[in-house]
Parts: sequence; structure tokens; C-alpha cells
Amino acid sequence: MSRQVPPATHAANTPAPRADQFWIDRHALGKARAREASLRGDVDVVFLGDSITQGWEGEGRQAWDDAFSGRVVDGLPTPRGLNLGISADRTEHVLYRVLDGTLDPLAAPSSGRPPRLAVIMIGTNNSHGDQYTARQIADGIVAVTRAVQSRLPGIRVLLLNIFPRNVNKDAQRAKVEAASELAWSDLESDSSIRRMDLGGLFTSPDGVLDLELMPDALHLSARGYRVWASAIEPAIKQAIRTGPSPWGTAVVDLRERMRARGIPVRQQGSRDADTVFAFTAALEYAAAGAAREGEPAPDFSEQYLMWAANQATGGSRSRTGGFGPEALAAGLRDWGVCDEARMPYVARDEAIAEPDDAAKAQGRSRARFTVETLTHGTTTGGFTPEVLAAATRSLDDGRPVVAVFGWPSGKQDEAMPDDHRTPIGEGIGEGIDAASRRLSGALLVGYGLDADHPGKGYFIARLARGEWFGEDGDAAISFEYAREYGMGLYTVKQEP
Repeated sequence: MSRQVPPATHAANTPAPRADQFWIDRHALGKARAREASLRGDVDVVFLGDSITQGWEGEGRQAWDDAFSGRVVDGLPTPRGLNLGISADRTEHVLYRVLDGTLDPLAAPSSGRPPRLAVIMIGTNNSHGDQYTARQIADGIVAVTRAVQSRLPGIRVLLLNIFPRNVNKDAQRAKVEAASELAWSDLESDSSIRRMDLGGLFTSPDGVLDLELMPDALHLSARGYRVWASAIEPAIKQAIRTGPSPWGTAVVDLRERMRARGIPVRQQGSRDADTVFAFTAALEYAAAGAAREGEPAPDFSEQYLMWAANQATGGSRSRTGGFGPEALAAGLRDWGVCDEARMPYVARDEAIAEPDDAAKAQGRSRARFTVETLTHGTTTGGFTPEVLAAATRSLDDGRPVVAVFGWPSGKQDEAMPDDHRTPIGEGIGEGIDAASRRLSGALLVGYGLDADHPGKGYFIARLARGEWFGEDGDAAISFEYAREYGMGLYTVKQEP
């Protein structure tokens, strides 16, 4: 049960700096790391604590690199962590660091997004002697947690019980155990906080500390850090992914966000213009995200974009359709994009008519867009694990990805395993059966993972509606299919 009255003020919950030069330098380093990370906007999880947390940079270096460095493992990125541990810190010192602004740059990064999770374990250094009671240590833990939440709005917290210390059960170990339980009793009603008690991983059933994991009966060995990483990695991955999805195995699903931004699934007919439709939807998504409140949802002209691409490529296409993102990006750069109402889409194979002067003027007056190429190929080489990781990271950041695929030959299509084509989950629609033979472009708006088979999963694709693509505009494209037939991946953002 949470406390009904505010805690008393005492040393453990009163922010206090340390005077030693090591701490001053380390605190400055933490601030610098946070500022640098805010320029990238790619930190998923922040670790706050004492020497046990700082030790990820020592004995725990390999475990950190394997689990929390953002590296690609089995085709998918691991979470990217930021270590803000300082040896010998007590609760009041971590509280000071948070309130002194260490985390502030991360709340509004220059690009990307803020961290989604903070891992907090602090308090063991408050347990020496009689200076602090278990209740006071708990108050300090709660104060640190609330300070982190105030500096990183919307952050989720993984609160770890203080690790066991000393070879056998004693009064000091009992104090840290009691402090952890008291802190959790104050915080358990907060649904954004999850508590994990990992003490049993480091002790025998009768409470004797495993000295292979904690050689000095406090700090972890390299093996101890591997045990710790393995225990928390699933919880971290779960916490940093976006919210619930109608597809039970989806990690990210941006379709509801697209609907909220008023971006429709368009009817294109039976034409090979699906890359153009995917590119246009990506532009509309970026523009809607940058729009001021009350502005109408964007509705851009595919027909105009194809005309603009034709100009950029020297008029090489006499008929609509068949344009790749490079040509579309070049046309967009030179001519912008007008509204659908000024140049409606024509779902027939015919010469591309020139837009009128009003459409050209509107296109060139439009805010600029930047098209980023994640990968580009002129032949069907397939997406590498690193490219797949770039796509999933972009989706993690809330940015859809325009994907271009090569068409399998008839023999390749016949030989393709069923799970490369079959929809995964319910309500996905007819798209994938057609996509496996006809797909040249799609907008990737989410992905799901196969928990039992590392590296396997699927993208949620948003397709135009039409004879080849089904009528709901949704499909699943397996990672296996993307590895085999992927050609290019692109993201779009609107410039300020």
C-alpha cells in the first residue's frame, strides 16, 4: 500500500552533490553523454545508479555491447542504452544529478525521440552503518524515481530491488531488502513503473551469495553482468516498444496514427504505380505530423509527382507508373507537390499530362521535404540484416518506410515457401498473396517479431487498394521475403 502522507525530509531524499574530483568529473561526463545522445535521439533506455551500474563499462562491457549497444543481432537492433552510473553514489547524489539537469537534453532531442525507459537501482551505499534507516533509503529511491519521471515526461521505469550483498544474510542485507520493499509499496500503484527483484539470481536457495557472480560480495563479475543483462533484456525490449496492437505479435503498428492524421488508403486500380502511392503516403504522413492544429489533412497528387519525376529524369517515361523513389525525390526537389484536387490521379496507362500553372505554383510553394535513402539497389539483391535493422529502428521512431521490391520470376514465386506469402495474424487482408508476385513498392508502417525464432518476423505494409492488392490496403511482408527481394528503403521528413 502506498504512503498516505509525504515522507519526512532527510539526507537520503535531499539532493546533494559530492565534493571529490572523481565525482565532479564523472557527473560532467554524464551530462556530456546526455547532450551528445540528444543530438542523435537514439537512446532507448537510461541506466541510473552507483558503481554496480557504472560497472557496465568495466567487467560488464561485453554484456553491454551484446545487449544494450544498439548493435544488430540476428537481423534486429538491440536496445541502445546510456550509462549514468557513478561509483559510490547514494540516493541523494543521484537525486542531485537528475535535478541538476543531466537528463534534460534527452527530453527534447534534436532528432529522433526521447528515451522510453529508465532502469534505476540505487541505495546500497546508503546501507552502511546506522546513518540511514530502511525507510529513509526507500524515501530516497522514491525521490529519485519521481525526479526521473518529472524530467523525462512519459518515461517508463524499470525499478530494480537493490542487489544482495555480503556472503551470508546479515543486518545490512536485510536493510537493503526492506528498503526495496518499502520503496515499491510507495510506487506500485503507478502503472508506468515495473519492479524486478533479481536477488535470487545471485544467491543460493539458502541465501549464500554466488562469488563467481559477485567476487567481492558486492560488485559483479563479467559473468554476473551477463546474468543481469539476460534477466532484464526481455523486460527492456517490451517496455521500449510502442503500445498495444490489433495484431497480437506486432511490436510497432502506425496504422492508427495514420488514420488519426487523416491519411486515406487510396484506390489505384491494376497499375504498377504502387511505389508512387507509398511515396505519396509517406509525404502526407510527414506533412501531417508537422501541421499546425486545425490544418486540414494533406492530400497530395500522385499524378503530379509522376509528372515531376518525368521532368527530373528527362521525360524518360511516356506513361504513368514505374517510377522509383530516386526519380520521385528528384521531381519533388525540383517541383514540389500539389494537392490531389489540382491534378487527380488517372488510373489508366496514358501519357502524363502537364499540370496547369496553378498546380505548379502550389507545388513549388509547398514546404520542402527531405528523402533519406536507407539503402538502394538497382537489382534484386535483398535486404541485409543491417538494412532490416535500419527499417525497424525507423519504425520504432514513428517514421514509416517506403520499401521497393523486385518482382520474383514465375519459377521463384512457385518455389517460395508458403510462410513468405501467407498473412500473419487476422484481418491483414488479401495483399500478401498478390504482393508476393506483383509488389514493387509498399509503405512499411509496422513490424512484428517471432519470439521463438530470432531474426524472423514480418513488416506491416500499407498498400494502395486495387485489383492486385485487395480492398483493405493492409498486408504482411515477411522478413524472409524482404531478405530475398528487397531493393530500396527510404524515409521522408518535412523540413522546418
